[in-house]
Amino acid sequence: MEGHAAFLAKIVTLLNGAGIQHMLCGSVASMAYSGPRNTNDVDIVIRATLQQLNAFLSTIDDDLYYISPEAAHEAFKAQSMFNLIDFNSGWKVDLIFLKSREFEVEEFERRVPGNVWGVESPPFHGRASRTRLKGVCVARRNRVNPPSSATFLMVDSPACAPSAGP
Repeated sequence: MEGHAAFLAKIVTLLNGAGIQHMLCGSVASMAYSGPRNTNDVDIVIRATLQQLNAFLSTIDDDLYYISPEAAHEAFKAQSMFNLIDFNSGWKVDLIFLKSREFEVEEFERRVPGNVWGVESPPFHGRASRTRLKGVCVARRNRVNPPSSATFLMVDSPACAPSAGP
C-alpha cells in the first residue's frame, strides 16, 4: 500500500477504534466518482462524543503525527474542524465535526461504504449529496457559512453536473 493509502487506512482504523462515525468528503471522496485528483490532504466529517474524541486523541503517536488536543477540543465545542499531520509523508487530514444542520445530518446518514486508493470501506457521501458536502467542507475551511441551497455545485468535474434545476 502506497503512502497516501496507508495514511488513509491508518486514520480510518483510528477512527473506527475510537467508535467515531465518519465520512470521507472533498477531493479524495470525489475520486470514487471521477478520475484521480492531485491533493495532499483528506477531508473527513466526523460525528463524535467527547469521550470518543478523547479516545481517538489518546491513540495518536506524537512521534508520527502532529495533532493539537486543544484545537481538537475547541473544534468539538464549536462544531468546526481540526487537523492531523503525518510527519513522514506530510499528508494531512482535516477532521470536520458534523454540524447539527438538518441537511448535513441527512447527508451524513446517507453515507455509503466505498473503496478509495484500495482502502476498504471508508464511508463516503452518496452520489446525490457529494457536491453539496464538498461545498460545506470548502466553506468551513474558509470559515464562512456554506450556501443554504442544496444546489451548490462543484463544477470542475463532469461527474458533478447538476441533474435538475433548483
